[in-house]
Amino acid sequence: MKCQKFLFKKSVFLKFFFLTILFFSNTFSKSFSQGKKIVLKEVEVEEKAIPVINILNKAYSFKERDKFIKLLLSNKFWKNNFFLKINLSSFDNKSLYEFDLKGETIVKINSKILSKKHKYKTYRKIKNLIPKIENIRIYYYKKTDTLNRFIVEIKTKKIA
Repeated sequence: MKCQKFLFKKSVFLKFFFLTILFFSNTFSKSFSQGKKIVLKEVEVEEKAIPVINILNKAYSFKERDKFIKLLLSNKFWKNNFFLKINLSSFDNKSLYEFDLKGETIVKINSKILSKKHKYKTYRKIKNLIPKIENIRIYYYKKTDTLNRFIVEIKTKKIA
């Protein structure tokens, strides 16, 4: 009986010792070895370029574009009390700016004016729209418009 316990302890010890040696040898061999050369054709870039928005014919870099689109389309932009503040930075000299989008706003997606019952009210529709956006422009409705209404024009990529 004592012999069996001794053999059992010895076999457990040997298994543990073997696994420990295997673990450390594998760890050390991988930490000091050189990796494979990376083929640049296979590398995917995770970071996107900073989106650009044109406001009154001036280009600004716009990090929070996706958030802006979500807020714009999920709120009642057609009402007179609509208000949305946009934080921007200049594309030329990296100065910080704020732009207030106030009052009744006309939103166009690919030249189609969105109504109160537009199809981009749901999170899923907005999420599907965002990666397709190519360009966003904000400009006055008409120069003679006394209400200073804005048009937000969103252009998307053409899908064949």
